[in-house]
Amino acid sequence: MPGYVSLNRNGCKLQGALCVLNAVGGVAPILHSVPGCGVRVSHANGAFACQCGGSYGVSCTDILEKQVIFGGTSRLREQIKNTVKIQRADLYVVLSGCPAQIVGDDSEAMAKEAREQGYPVIHLGAPGFKGDSFGAYADVVTALLDAADGGGAVAVWSGGAPTGPGDTSSGSGNTSGGPDDISGGPDDISGGTGYTYADTGESIGVAPSVIDGVAQGSAAPSQAGGPGTMPAHPLVNVFGIDPCADPSWEGNLEALADLLRRLGFEYNPLFGRGSSVAHWGRAKTAAVNLAFGEQGLRIARALEERYGKPYVHLGYLPVGVDGTGAVLGALAGVFPEKDGISQKVLSEEREKFLYHLGRLETAYYTHHLQREIALVGPGAVVAALGSFLWRRLGQVPVVAVVTDGAGAGAAGRGNVHGGASLRSDDGCPLDWGNILGGAPVYFTEDGFEIQGILADATPEAILGSSLEEWASVRGGIPFIPIAYPLGNHIVLRGATFGAEGILGFLEKFCNAILGRP
Repeated sequence: MPGYVSLNRNGCKLQGALCVLNAVGGVAPILHSVPGCGVRVSHANGAFACQCGGSYGVSCTDILEKQVIFGGTSRLREQIKNTVKIQRADLYVVLSGCPAQIVGDDSEAMAKEAREQGYPVIHLGAPGFKGDSFGAYADVVTALLDAADGGGAVAVWSGGAPTGPGDTSSGSGNTSGGPDDISGGPDDISGGTGYTYADTGESIGVAPSVIDGVAQGSAAPSQAGGPGTMPAHPLVNVFGIDPCADPSWEGNLEALADLLRRLGFEYNPLFGRGSSVAHWGRAKTAAVNLAFGEQGLRIARALEERYGKPYVHLGYLPVGVDGTGAVLGALAGVFPEKDGISQKVLSEEREKFLYHLGRLETAYYTHHLQREIALVGPGAVVAALGSFLWRRLGQVPVVAVVTDGAGAGAAGRGNVHGGASLRSDDGCPLDWGNILGGAPVYFTEDGFEIQGILADATPEAILGSSLEEWASVRGGIPFIPIAYPLGNHIVLRGATFGAEGILGFLEKFCNAILGRP
């Protein structure tokens, strides 16, 4: 069967969109798809190692054959009505799966209808046939930024809540009067300035302008400093660290946030701990956008075109002190006044790393910690960790498998590359020959093909996902988890960025080599 992928590790676009949305505080997804999608997505997210909400608490229309034949918009209207009454959120995002997209359900109209009645609901089409989970990040970020810029829910939030049942003064058209209308009756969710949660009876108002970050009582500092002036603590957005691609995404974001604060910047938490819908409203006021990878670059370029905001771009998030130096150097190029403190911070990070690395020296040679290694995972993860282990720890990469096609360029998926410089479609250079010391690099997501590659390479240690763990067990060699799926591993933070993050990774790597958990 042409194009068939065995042991697929990359979920569909719906799964990816749900994973990204679950990483944003205050956002509640509403799946508009068949029951299998909701259950399957929950199972798959469980393989994301406690990262992206692997529970069954996801609102879903659970459309059946009837809705596929006659249309499921009425079912979606009902699900939106029930969700906003029961589930607390600042933003509800309707995700349309394959069936809804194929039959042509007008999900956007249902989201607009809810907005006209005062409820923050937007729609994003995420059918699995339009791509895998890796492509969902940029789509979700774009949808949230568009909503913050006046599209979708912002039209409601900036205009306030309607004043009575069926009132659509905040939008155009009238959606009341039909049997499936959200407003009216005992389940009315419109009228007044709020609604009541079913579980506690607590009355919750619809906060106007929350996505603009100017809700009443907001303590968010202003970025305004007068014409031509720079705020004391410039706001920085970080894009391109995908919760679906890197198990260490949250730890790396926290490490980046700490670094930015040491430099006198203010980090804008869009994902993970501390994130909220209000922070997305502030994204357009940032002084600079820090972008990683292809998707981060796409977003940063769009924000530059829309708001004139500068950005700095790195092809991938480099790990360890090298990563710290790369980020500091990029930011110093935009903010020359930060050069002095950047050098001070880099010196402190380097001193910490070299001190602890020196403590490893005796054990490194005593226990023969150098190994021939194989790496399997998304291009950004393989490039960052592979380069560090080769250059800084003396490990010997013998083969790498890139499972998301990043940097495949003309070689394409499934082809081996022996060392020449490749360039991905977005213009981000990924010089695999220089990154991994000339080790062959394959581009495939096929599990059986990857099994054969690993068997032929005969590495002494494997870094990959739980799908590659079988090879380490069969060969009696160490395994270090670095990529999804990780169904039998727990990753709460797992940072690799900065001195602190990479030292934690080194402990995990060396203990695995020594055969200790």
